[in-house]
Amino acid sequence: MGGRPSGDLAAPTDKRSYSYPKVSNLNTLQTRVPPPPRLLFIDGLRGVAALLVVVYHFQENLSASLALWLPSTVQWLLANARLGVEIFFVLSGFVIAHSIRDGLHSPSYLGRFGLRRSFRLDPPLWGMIALELSLLWVSQRVAPSVHVTWPSWQQLLTNATYTQHFFGYSDILPVFWSLTYEVQFYVMLVAAAVAKRSWGPRRAIVAAFLGALYLLSTTIWLREMTVVPRGLFIDRWFQFSLGMFAWLTANRKMPTWSFVAICLATLAAAWMGSASVYRQLSATVAILTAAAILLVQQRDIMHTTLVNRPIQFLGKISYSLYLIHLPVGWRLITLTKMLGGPVLSPVASSLVFLAAIFVSIVAAWIFFLAVEAPSIRLAKRVEVPRVHQRPYVNTESNCTPADRN
Repeated sequence: MGGRPSGDLAAPTDKRSYSYPKVSNLNTLQTRVPPPPRLLFIDGLRGVAALLVVVYHFQENLSASLALWLPSTVQWLLANARLGVEIFFVLSGFVIAHSIRDGLHSPSYLGRFGLRRSFRLDPPLWGMIALELSLLWVSQRVAPSVHVTWPSWQQLLTNATYTQHFFGYSDILPVFWSLTYEVQFYVMLVAAAVAKRSWGPRRAIVAAFLGALYLLSTTIWLREMTVVPRGLFIDRWFQFSLGMFAWLTANRKMPTWSFVAICLATLAAAWMGSASVYRQLSATVAILTAAAILLVQQRDIMHTTLVNRPIQFLGKISYSLYLIHLPVGWRLITLTKMLGGPVLSPVASSLVFLAAIFVSIVAAWIFFLAVEAPSIRLAKRVEVPRVHQRPYVNTESNCTPADRN
């Protein structure tokens, strides 16, 4: 769920390191476009979102204990930490829009982009399914009295292919539902980019379709309508779109007034047209996230905001942390409750809450090194067709280019 975009979207032009070669045959040179810097604010915000989801799930497991001593306001804040998912969706819209900005959008691009995302996302997903099965086996051996429900092969297959909801199967881990949405978001946006390029003068049809889809998505989400099949991405599309709109506005492909108007209209619809406080907060957080990204980008502080090491570290392992905190941290809390009773003292509940977060972060770092980092390297080996750019030659060192996505 990440990218390596640059702040101004332009290739580096530092004349101390890069210059155009004065030769007649550029084919004889190793010409590579230097990798742009990462958007550190996006990485940091991704870390914050992952931590929020972790906090939400752990407080949910400890809700009976925390309710005895935590102020109601704090309990409310912890219970709404689940809105970190909204932040993830907006970030995805921004990052994917950026990653395909210079793509040669064609059916071939769509296929290779999908393959690249598959190599990036699938191994960690499959590794987490394997880990969960291993922990179920250990639980059954260590505590035979505890009931263990093993997933069927159909449930395993559909979860491994992001299709479980379409075939009526439940998630092996509760967080898997959001991955099915992410994959659909990617396919829809890239397919729209391909259609826009292929249709030429009729590209306005694509823009109109995406606009109509945004309105439909907002209506379905705020009205809690059930007119689309469970698991279909449409109800959350508007959150992903807000991130995409932020990127378009930041890069002057969409007027600022249009972005502001969309945000204000969506905000008004949420607070005047929805009876659900959660849905209202969901839309508000998505809008604020998109506005924050745009503001940071326009003020050119994308590489200087949320850059402290702990936040950046969480951003780096955010996907692994998002996947592994339930199998590891949640189980630690459950085991503690089995030993100490369903309701823990304030001290015990606080300690186990913090311990679960710490153990989850450590486990996520190990999982990142063992599974996710290799999948990132594998994904970078899949090249996608890009619009021709004038090459740069590094005159000081033979650098190996990093992937630009």
